[in-house]
Amino acid sequence: MYFMEPNKNLFIRVGLAILVISLFAIGFYYYSDNQKLKKEKINLEETKIELQNEIKDLDNKLTELESVINDKNTEVETKDRKIQELQKELNNLQNLVKKYQSEGKLTKAKAEQLQGQLDQKNFYIAKYQQEINRLKEENQKLKEKIENLNYTIKERDSLNEVLKEDISLKETKLEAASILKATDFVIYNINSRGKESTDDVFKARQLHDIKVCFKIQENNIAEIGIRNIYIQIISPTKEILKQFKKNSGYFTHRNREEVYSTKIQINYQRTEIQACGIFSKPEDLNYEKGQYKVVVFADGYEIGKSTFLVK
Repeated sequence: MYFMEPNKNLFIRVGLAILVISLFAIGFYYYSDNQKLKKEKINLEETKIELQNEIKDLDNKLTELESVINDKNTEVETKDRKIQELQKELNNLQNLVKKYQSEGKLTKAKAEQLQGQLDQKNFYIAKYQQEINRLKEENQKLKEKIENLNYTIKERDSLNEVLKEDISLKETKLEAASILKATDFVIYNINSRGKESTDDVFKARQLHDIKVCFKIQENNIAEIGIRNIYIQIISPTKEILKQFKKNSGYFTHRNREEVYSTKIQINYQRTEIQACGIFSKPEDLNYEKGQYKVVVFADGYEIGKSTFLVK
């Protein structure tokens, strides 16, 4: 008997040590996972900015290329008009040659002069046509570049949308991870003399003020600072218990106003904290028998709930 006691104590100490190590390991895992999420989100934000700058540069290049094409098209139109004018002059000269020939007035000197003019017109027509062909070829290459740029921009836009979704997902995960958690609920009855007692089941005729206590768990990525914690105590008939003359009121949850039974304020510093709120029984309230629900809210989220029985 005496030899068993030290072994039993040793077993308890070892068990407690294993439990502490396990809790530390779990906490470290969640902390590491959240830090990884934060880092991934920052990297995605940086990639998104780089991509947006690249898209902006591509858009500027596209605008420049389109401007160059427009200038070249204008030049092509100008040269086309010059060719039409030259062709008209050439036709007039050819008709003049035919006229002089038919009238017998085409001397050798006149023929050489007119031929020189014809050759000059043909030279400029060929030159302008050559420049037009070159401009059209350059324009075709520019159009291909524009098509490639448009394709690249579409790809970058698609990638940008994917990045936005990834960032939104990381933000959602971080937001979910940063939500406070309320656990280890204990419900107390405070009688008319101020004496507190706790149980899983309370007698309706003895139940007076209700004290709700719980732990808000450690969270390494939640915001530090003052928090309003709202507590709803819901009767078996789904009515929220309230005492507006004391500490009941309204709060916003999912974009709508809801009643709270009592409210408390805590200074959260990312470490576990004990919190308690008291609902003061109105004089005209008679507690119904059945199961009551306790729901706790913070930062617009439901962070924990529990139940207790009244008989």
